[in-house]
Amino acid sequence: MHAIYEFLNISDLPENEQEPFEKWLKFSDGEYLQQWYDAWKAHPDKILRECFDGWNSLIDSAEKELLQIGVEYRHYRQIKQKLGGLRIYIDTQHLPEDAQKKAREIVEKFIKLAASTCEYCGADGILLSHSGCIRTICKNCDQKTFGTEEI
Repeated sequence: MHAIYEFLNISDLPENEQEPFEKWLKFSDGEYLQQWYDAWKAHPDKILRECFDGWNSLIDSAEKELLQIGVEYRHYRQIKQKLGGLRIYIDTQHLPEDAQKKAREIVEKFIKLAASTCEYCGADGILLSHSGCIRTICKNCDQKTFGTEEI
């Protein structure tokens, strides 16, 4: 199931298949898929961002810098949160070697910024684990999401 979300742009589907897929995406697995659906509706021509909204400004900035060196949306493979960190996977084989190096530097810069940014709201955050769920999160979002008193 993940492969559909990671690599499919719904606008690439034949027109008669877009609406049924959109309905399935919206109602299939409840709240989790609803977030993905909302993210797709907000950015239908971009790859799905498998993280919360707090990192959107970082990802937007990374995309702008990458676009300047020739990395277009079709070169993105995946943008997600994994083990509390931001992951941006792109294909840079079409770029000259110096631009590939610059692309890696840009991605690394934004991964480092995300490591101290709350994935939920964008405030200063730290890496925390709750019952196996690892997130970079701020105190307020930690309390709202996990009900903790102190971090």
